[in-house]
Parts: sequence; C-alpha cells; structure tokens
Amino acid sequence: MAERYGIIVTLKVKEGKMEELLELSKGHFLRQHDGREPNATLASIVMPLPDDPNTIRYFEQWVSKEDYELHSNHENLQFFFGKAGPLLDGAPVIVEAPMIHYANRELRAAGPINQMRYNVFLDCSIGLVGWYSRAAQKC
Repeated sequence: MAERYGIIVTLKVKEGKMEELLELSKGHFLRQHDGREPNATLASIVMPLPDDPNTIRYFEQWVSKEDYELHSNHENLQFFFGKAGPLLDGAPVIVEAPMIHYANRELRAAGPINQMRYNVFLDCSIGLVGWYSRAAQKC
C-alpha cells in the first residue's frame, strides 16, 4: 500500500478519430514513463465501451500532487494536446484526488507490463468511490 496522487480523465472523441487518438495516447504514456516525467508511477487507457464508442478514459498516477502539477505543465502533455486537440469533441473532464495504491507484488516485481488488462470503474451519486484493477487473460 502506498499514498499517491492521481487523475481520471474522460475524453469525448470525434467520430472516426478513436484509433488516431489511441496511438497518440500510447506515445504520450510511453514518454511519460521513460524518465521524462519524474515520479509518474502508473497510467492506464480505459478502452471505449460498446455503448459509448467515442469515449476514452485515462487513469494516471504520480507519487505526489506536486509531481502531478509538474506533469500539468510538462512539454510531453503540451505536445500530446497539440496533436490530440483537433480529435476531441469537447474539453477533457478531469477528476483529481489523493489515492491509496495497491499492487500485486508478483506483477510489480516483474516490471512494466504492456498488455491488455480489464478494469472496473465505479461512479456513484456520492462521487467517485473507487477504482479497482485486476489482470486478466486476453480472450
């Protein structure tokens, strides 16, 4: 268990532009975690759902709020939004908050994993209440 700071970002994407945005997103997160953004600890792309094919979500995490604030003005983020902006159908919706982070020790010890995972995202009338992730085999 560790205390962290993170965000959940919701982006509405223009019709027919999802694949292009996904490729830009992958590049953004690879750069974010190659050492250019110190203390960036985690990023996930939550793929579009069948009933909402033009919405994508990101789950991102840093060691501290100060690290997130550095990200907010980082050239990597500016580059991403410079390219992604024309693909979006409206402004991003960002929820930021302190977090308590848990990770599977075996997966954490194995290092970075670039594979499909399945996520559950809970949102209740009292606000964002949780985020749970578990590794799963691709079907």
